[in-house]
Amino acid sequence: MTGRQQQQQQQAQQHQHQQQRQQQHQQQRQQQHQQQRQQQHQQQRQQQHQHQQQRQQQHQQQRQQQHQQQRQQQHQQQRQKQRQQQHQQQRQQQRQQQQHHQQQQHQQQRQQQRQQQQHHQQQ
Repeated sequence: MTGRQQQQQQQAQQHQHQQQRQQQHQQQRQQQHQQQRQQQHQQQRQQQHQHQQQRQQQHQQQRQQQHQQQRQQQHQQQRQKQRQQQHQQQRQQQRQQQQHHQQQQHQQQRQQQRQQQQHHQQQ
């Protein structure tokens, strides 16, 4: 090989070496880019997941609140019913007492009148 051919060969080798370095560099860049894209994708998925969890939690909280409200309402309704019943019972008792009282008075008066009449007739 002449000196000229050797030089050409060396230049070709150098050129190949540069190309390889560039390729490696490009591959690394692509890999990094892919990794970043994947990471972003995962982050987005995680965020969506968190968002869903939050929505579910809110939904559950609302359901619990509604449930509590319903239970409270039922409790109040029961209390009101009990109060009304007590009130009605009291009213009925008073009515009965009044009737009883009136009947007694009335009967006593009748009896007294009868006795007086009988007494009067006997005399």
